[in-house]
Amino acid sequence: MTQEQLCNWILVAGCYVAKTRDVEWLKSNKSVIEACLASMINRSGDVGFAQYDSTRCAGGQEITTYDSLDHSLAQTRNNVYIAVKSWGSYQALALLFRDLGSAKDQKRAEELAIKVAGVVADQAVDGVLPAIFEKANPGYKSRILPAIEGCVYPLYFVKTGGTSGRWRRFSRIRRNSGCLMH
Repeated sequence: MTQEQLCNWILVAGCYVAKTRDVEWLKSNKSVIEACLASMINRSGDVGFAQYDSTRCAGGQEITTYDSLDHSLAQTRNNVYIAVKSWGSYQALALLFRDLGSAKDQKRAEELAIKVAGVVADQAVDGVLPAIFEKANPGYKSRILPAIEGCVYPLYFVKTGGTSGRWRRFSRIRRNSGCLMH
């Protein structure tokens, strides 16, 4: 569950800063925020979200916290739940880097959020997202509710006023075209 927990930490940090505007805390954790972006990138291959299992799996596969609910949640790689959560995490990272004044990292996180949105949107079949993006996997035929979780965080950033005008505009586009459309 290391990918999922990485996303959880990023999202909690983003929500905390969006709500409290605690820039001192953010500055004191700059190296952690930078390490989180690097870790997200290292795990993502060329698509922007988990493509590799953690080395801690010792040859097994990384799971999610929902693994007991459906077999399609028993893997992290190419999982719609993790992809959408990664999308929200990149948006949180972009906001955190904006507040840190790190324009280069902010731009990289924004680009990755858009990339993940495109990859996920391209997986839709008849307007429905498969749980696993591998056609030969039984999870490809599953549909899972946890996929929506990652959409909540960017909405929270907007509602708390933690976003700039650009992000508010991006949020309106998302509302009008579906959660992950760009």
